[in-house]
Amino acid sequence: MSVPSIFSQLYEQADAFSNIVYNYTYENPIQDSEEERITSLCLDLFELIFMRGPEVDVIHINQGDIHQLSLSPDPNHQLLASIVTEDLQHPSLSNIVDWYLFSWHDVLLGGTSPMTIAYSSPNIKREFMQNGIVLRGFGGNDLFRDVAPLHRRGNQFRKFMYEYRHSFPLPIHLREYIDRSMQIDQVVIVHGPIDMTSKYAILTDSNGNPIYVNDVPILHLPPRVEESDYMIIPHKTVTGKLPLVLSEPGLPGARYILGMQWNPYTFHIPHDILGIPLEERILPGTNIIYPFVTIDDLLEPRIIQVPKGMAMFA
Repeated sequence: MSVPSIFSQLYEQADAFSNIVYNYTYENPIQDSEEERITSLCLDLFELIFMRGPEVDVIHINQGDIHQLSLSPDPNHQLLASIVTEDLQHPSLSNIVDWYLFSWHDVLLGGTSPMTIAYSSPNIKREFMQNGIVLRGFGGNDLFRDVAPLHRRGNQFRKFMYEYRHSFPLPIHLREYIDRSMQIDQVVIVHGPIDMTSKYAILTDSNGNPIYVNDVPILHLPPRVEESDYMIIPHKTVTGKLPLVLSEPGLPGARYILGMQWNPYTFHIPHDILGIPLEERILPGTNIIYPFVTIDDLLEPRIIQVPKGMAMFA
């Protein structure tokens, strides 16, 4: 039985970027072409992560997971493991050890790719429309709905992608596409590499581990935690990060982070929170490492017997 590669979307998007570079010029536009639609979806994923990275759910997969599938008594699991193992022998995929899938409120966005850093799911546009999800990019374009080449997107995202190209060894398919966009662009000009990891934040998985693809980090705008209504208000000058104070019910109408309010149904404080150092805690509902305290940090984990003579002061 012949089964198509589960990585076919990776090849399709890489080829689409290359076809635009080599088959079209600024004088010969590519409006409404299949290549433009395919690459636009991939750029939409980059832009969504760039804007709202900490809200993107990340699933980590490694070759150990595939090995476990191969040991499953389910023949379908064994077949999947065999297909993936065979696909990973291809030169373009042979250096994959870890890869990641991205989702947005249970809708699969795509994942990481050694050929384009990230790739979008082929069903993402339909899924967004069926679920009534509307997300707007920096240039006013509706992500995963409108078709927009890089040089027609918002200035802030274009500048980020041009800096990305100059600062990291991007795969050739994506690098040459960005080069083409910079040649066309007469507004946003970037001349050389910068220290991007000091300007932007690295996307992390649910355990707080930074995500890299072939030594290239996936980056996003740093979150503005300082605008949270949950932040401790100091009564004297302090240095360092001010922790948030969180509880399971949350505060009605209060700003949590990233423009969100606390959702008591989906945001949960870990039951073992006391065992996690303050500086290593991950804000519930996000992948952001930021200090926060709870009522458990302020109460003794055991009953304290108060001496009889102190009872009057209790």
